[in-house]
Amino acid sequence: VPGLIVGFLTNVVSSGLSAIFPPGIGIRYLYAFSNMATAFVVFLFVRKQKPATMHPLDLVLLSILVCLANSLVGGLVATFLYSGLEMSAPDYIVAGMIMEGVPLAVASIIARIPINLVDKLIAVVAGYGIARLAEKCRVAFFRKPRG
Repeated sequence: VPGLIVGFLTNVVSSGLSAIFPPGIGIRYLYAFSNMATAFVVFLFVRKQKPATMHPLDLVLLSILVCLANSLVGGLVATFLYSGLEMSAPDYIVAGMIMEGVPLAVASIIARIPINLVDKLIAVVAGYGIARLAEKCRVAFFRKPRG
């Protein structure tokens, strides 16, 4: 639940700031659903597989699942909010796929997969490292004194 709240608030606050400070349009808050999808996927994954017992392949699998969730949600938001083109790197892939007859929503989703694979792998590995460090600090901090 905290991850869902943080994911939502991240985009709400950044959209509010972009509405105040140009060139913001103030409607990018709908991408909060991508952040919330990430939190939900990670929550479900970690519920089944605790960080202390994770194998490197688990991190790759989690990265792929987060990538797919973000690509799906982000692609749908881009499709309905920006007609698929939002002035970002995936636009070139979307445009090429549309010229080949791929439906807009499908193109918007697929175009986000390559960049999300790299981005989410970095984020998952970093998050894993932070979780493990926090776990060690918590154990050290709350250790009962001997004697």
